[in-house]
Parts: sequence; structure tokens; C-alpha cells
Amino acid sequence: MAAILLASLVGAALAQPASRTAALVVERPRLLVLTETKAFRHDAIPEATAALEKLAKERQWTTKLIAGADFAKEAGNADVVVFLLTTGDIFDEAGRAALQKFVRGGGGVVGIHSASDTFHGWDWFRQVIGAEFKSHPAIAKAKVVVEDRAHPSSLLLPSDWSRTDEWYDFTANPRPHVRVLASIDESSYAGGTMGDHPILWSQEFEGGRSWYNAMGHTKETYAEKPFLDSLAEGILWTAQARRPARARSIDWTSVEGWSNENDVLFNNGNARHLVSKAPFGDALLHLEFLLPKGSNSGVYLQGRYEVQIFDSFGKPADQLAFSDAGGIYQRWREKEGTGFEGSAPKVNALRPPGEWNTFDILFRAPRFRAGKKTEDARVVEVRLNGIVVQHDVALSGPTRAPLSEEEVAEGPLMLQGDHGPVSFRNVWIESLRL
Repeated sequence: MAAILLASLVGAALAQPASRTAALVVERPRLLVLTETKAFRHDAIPEATAALEKLAKERQWTTKLIAGADFAKEAGNADVVVFLLTTGDIFDEAGRAALQKFVRGGGGVVGIHSASDTFHGWDWFRQVIGAEFKSHPAIAKAKVVVEDRAHPSSLLLPSDWSRTDEWYDFTANPRPHVRVLASIDESSYAGGTMGDHPILWSQEFEGGRSWYNAMGHTKETYAEKPFLDSLAEGILWTAQARRPARARSIDWTSVEGWSNENDVLFNNGNARHLVSKAPFGDALLHLEFLLPKGSNSGVYLQGRYEVQIFDSFGKPADQLAFSDAGGIYQRWREKEGTGFEGSAPKVNALRPPGEWNTFDILFRAPRFRAGKKTEDARVVEVRLNGIVVQHDVALSGPTRAPLSEEEVAEGPLMLQGDHGPVSFRNVWIESLRL
């Protein structure tokens, strides 16, 4: 049920027109698509290209099919480059330099199947894709094991997923360097040589993001809904590395009790709250946080409305409460005059303790006229690790324990520092008018 609800929420967010309605930096990514080959050429390329163009049309993205020789001049007009069944050395030196600049500037790289059979010997490309193709046995049916559902491209994949493909072995296991989302059960087919066998992964890389799926050899693959849904969400996630030009980093009134090493703020659980010097109204907020096991913190929008941070990793979706990660915490039911209300996250998208998580929060401030509130504040959307966990939640009043109980048109950001150890990094805010 949670998966169905998430799909509807994601679809609703993507269907909205021009004004900012989703907690995304790039709502409609521009894709450059490469299908060029200098070695083996897959006969599924026409089907793969048509399927990608159909996805883009449905989601109002733009695609441009280009040759490798044109990448350097086209890269400035794209958010994501897709290596769709490419093989061999398809770029010259200018193209290679342009790809590195693109990624380091926040661009996204998506690789499908033989993308890992591209640019053999170029170590940087191996790193950005995550692995280098070595060999494969005959096409066979095998079982795909989804390992990590705290990612939009793997959340909706089947729990029991057996499918036919050409199963790549790699020169080295990518697991130490990437976030593995799914792997192959080598006991389910003949000829695998890796043992531990990742097949789908993502990573943050040198300022950009990359996402790779080693599946995709057959024509039939590009009519499979789980494969295509995962591809679409992988592309959208990969497009989000750049921060908006108008976004600003946060200056805090005090960092007493917090250490700052390599732009990571950490406290051991008994520090003062971090409060921004500048107030904000409508805004898109981005931050990354890390919790040890059992810890607790929170993000207070305008110092008043808390989006919860809590180690609720592994908790079943049907048991989630407003106090779990991504929940909107308790507040007084002002209109009824009694009791408390909150909003539980729609799904559990938290990663394990000790790993970094990302919040993207779109917030609409309360409205006032002649000093009287005329509209409640709203959490338009919360994405935890790219997954929609809150959508269009009215906030009738402040959370318990706010910076102030008086609601305002503009207020500061507050990050909780006294409920348990927590680390924060890459905190920025973009002021908007919603």
C-alpha cells in the first residue's frame, strides 16, 4: 500500500506545472543520450531509445540523442548524460575533459548495461560508472535481490524479482565505493563468477551523481515496467546534485557545543540548537544528516514546525508515527482546542545508522493580513533520500518546544542539538514565492 501511495505522490508532484511544487532542484531534467558504439553494438538500442523517449515525454523531460563527438559542445545544456548501451572509446580528449567538468559541476551520469563496457582503461570513467565489464555467461533467468529500498529507484522494485538478462561480471566488486541497491543471486543461474554480485547502484561522485544498472541487454527489457520505473526514478535522482544559483549557505547565531571538521557540524547530543541568523518565508531547504544508532534530532522550519530526525531505520511502514524520520512532529490542534496532531511519514526511507541521509523540504510560510493569520503554514513536500515522505500537510500551529509559539511570516531555521548525537552537512536554503 505504501508503494502505491508513493507512486501516486511522485506522479502528482511531477504533473504540476511551472511554479515550484516539488522539493526538487531540477523538476524536468534535460537529458543527453548517447547510444554510440565503437565495439559490440546491442540490437536492443532502438527499443531502449524509444522507451527512454517515451518516459521523458510522460514526465515532461527533454531528451537529445547525440554523437560522442558532440558531447563537449552540448554538455552545458544538460542536467544528465545517459550512456545507453554504449561501448568503446566514444569521446576524444575534449569530450573526456567535458564529461569531467560536467560531473564536477553537479551533472548526473546514468549508465545502462554496456556503459561499463565503455572507455576501457580510463580509470576516472570506471569510477564514475562504478565498475568495468569483464565477461558474461549465456543469457539466463536469474533472481534480483533488492538490498536497499531507501532510494527512489529501488523502493518500488518487486520483492520477488526474477528476470532474463545477460548478467555481467566486473573486473572488481564495486560495493566498497558505491551504494548498492540490488544484486544478483548467483545460485539462481549458471556462470556467475563474483560471489557477491552487485547489479544496480548509485553514488555521489566529485560534486555530481551517478546511477548504473547493469541489466538491459534484451529488447524485452525495455517493455518491463519495474525496469523502466526504476530507470525513470534513477534519472530524476541523478539530476539533483546541483544546488540552485540563488541558494545560500547558512550562517548560525552560535555553534557552541558543535565541532566543525571538513564542513561537517557534529555534536554529541547536548549542544545548543543551531539557529540561522537570517529568517526565511517560503523556501526550499536542503540538508544532509547522519545519526548513530538510537539517536534523535529535528529540523524546525522557521524555528517552529519540526520535521523529525530519528533512528527509525527498518521500522515497518504500517507502524510509522509522526515521531519517526520524516514525520511532522506533534503540534496543538488549535481549531479543535484539544489534543495533539502530527503526520507520519508515508514510507520508511531512512538509511542505516552511521550513513548519510538527505532531506529536501519545500515549505510555504503562513500568511498574515493586518497582523492576523489568514492561512496556515504548509509543508508542500518532504523528500527523504529522494523519496516523497510528506505531501501537502497543513500546519495548524507550531510543534511542541518551538523557538517561539508566535507564528510569523519569516523565521529562522533551527536544527535540534540536545536530543542525541547528530552530524549535519551541506545545508542550504533557496527563498521562493509559492
